[in-house]
Amino acid sequence: QVAILDAMCDDRIEVLDFMKSARVGYTKMLLAAVGYFAHHKRRNQVVYQPTDDDSDDFCKTELEPMLRDVPVMASVFPTHLQRHKDNTLKQKKFIGSILHLRGGKAAKNYRRLTVDVVVLDEIDGFDQDIEGEGDPNRLSGKRLEGATFPKHIRGSTPKIKGASHIERGHDAADLRLRFHVPCPECGHEHPLAWGDRRAQHGMKWTDGQPDTIRQLCPECGALYDQAAYLRVWQRGRWKAADGTWIDDRTGTWRDARDAEIQPPRHVAFHVWTAYSPQATWPAIAREYLQAVAAKRSGDPSPLKTFKNTTLGETYEEVFEQADGNALKERAEDYPLR
Repeated sequence: QVAILDAMCDDRIEVLDFMKSARVGYTKMLLAAVGYFAHHKRRNQVVYQPTDDDSDDFCKTELEPMLRDVPVMASVFPTHLQRHKDNTLKQKKFIGSILHLRGGKAAKNYRRLTVDVVVLDEIDGFDQDIEGEGDPNRLSGKRLEGATFPKHIRGSTPKIKGASHIERGHDAADLRLRFHVPCPECGHEHPLAWGDRRAQHGMKWTDGQPDTIRQLCPECGALYDQAAYLRVWQRGRWKAADGTWIDDRTGTWRDARDAEIQPPRHVAFHVWTAYSPQATWPAIAREYLQAVAAKRSGDPSPLKTFKNTTLGETYEEVFEQADGNALKERAEDYPLR
């Protein structure tokens, strides 16, 4: 979480997309960033949730406990324990800045706001087109025009392939990063992968025995379990395909030759449940086997849930499609009369 928090609050980075599974601590990171911008930077912010009800729930169950329980916030939010016009479900007025809280389904909620920081939480729960006025990324991005240090943070568990806001944002980033861990046997750095039966890496287990699940190193072929992973994960680092990586100790960005560089304007991170010490790998394997069994029985919803909330990936329905070339070959001249 260190590098993601640093990127959220790095003025050099304007857009951050975080495509994730469930239960990886994103909400707590988001709260930390909101508090940081209010306490240290004095920047106006807006946090969008998919609906007005979601926004109210976020305020009551997540934001207000943070403002109450983190001692330093009292120095910039003196009305945190009072019924006051500066402390409502829609607005928190800090000393030197304002935090707006909005639902994302109504076009009016994107108007008349000028801020420095825009956060879209669970953006795949937003409509594709907000009341005919455009997609939420573009509408919310307009709120940043004129900001000296604009910051656009978008995070979500992805949903349907081809209709996923977070996947589009992730794929459009200048750099996409995965967390690489060293193999306990050979030291080769690689991201944890789910894989499949044919893959030369990823999670493997003996048929019918999910408790035997191991990660297969793509370099040396060693199989290691979650206990071995937990012994080495703190030596891991976020890396992109071109070798760019982030040094958590100093917050610096470095290229493949370890030379310090400036971060790009738009970065993206992807992480899934296997990285979390709160989830066990055998439980992930059992969830997958149950989802596959349900799919064979005609219910694809558990597999969709597994793809979205465990792997942090979009779900794509498999169905027959017409071959475009075959259709063209069947075309006939049609004379106009």
